Amino acid sequence: IAICNPLRYTSIISTKVCILLAALRWSVGFVCTLPCTVLLLRLSFCGPKEIYHYYCDHPQILKVACNDTSLNYYVSLYVAAVVIVVPFLFILSTYLGILRAVLKIRSAEGRRKTFSTCSSHLVCVVIFYLSAGFAYFRPQETSASDYSIMASLLYSTLSP
Repeated sequence: IAICNPLRYTSIISTKVCILLAALRWSVGFVCTLPCTVLLLRLSFCGPKEIYHYYCDHPQILKVACNDTSLNYYVSLYVAAVVIVVPFLFILSTYLGILRAVLKIRSAEGRRKTFSTCSSHLVCVVIFYLSAGFAYFRPQETSASDYSIMASLLYSTLSP
């Protein structure tokens, strides 16, 4: 909205809309992680008391469970796909709209300034989605490697 409709930005993105968007995002995050949390409650754990990760990540918790975790794995894969892919497609569609708006700018200097404004966000989005995808979309049998821990570290600390 700031790039494509800059004059309408303040009338569209009000404080109320910002609060609504934040509440929606928190609610979606809670609802999407609830099935994984509920499924974790049915597991018993007999593995080591420590996990090889820098925080208590869902795939690493499944590795120390004694029971069959295939349902947990597939549900978490579905949830991760929804939580990662849907926002990514939305961001991709907004960037296509921004690209269309930028290409309509007549001056090369105006296009350059607009692209430089968007470039930091684009780099952050790419780092987040590549590292999150690498951390969560891998085969179940793959153990936690230093690379997946680094990917988790990137998407959970660098992007924010």
